[in-house]
Amino acid sequence: MYKLRDYQTFAVEKGVENLTKRNPKPFVLQLATGAGKSIVIADIVDKLNAKVLVLQPSKELVEQNYEKM
Repeated sequence: MYKLRDYQTFAVEKGVENLTKRNPKPFVLQLATGAGKSIVIADIVDKLNAKVLVLQPSKELVEQNYEKM
């Protein structure tokens, strides 16, 4: 189990809020290097309880996200 930091919780809440709107608009969540983007992505996916496709620019990032999920 893990505990999100305040800024991670905020990012997750905003991400879930945007993705669950009736007519969602495109958006970007931006976090600094080392801010825990993989954890944020995993938590958003967990809260959505739906099929999600996450695109990553490298194999290493895909592996990191898989480990976090």
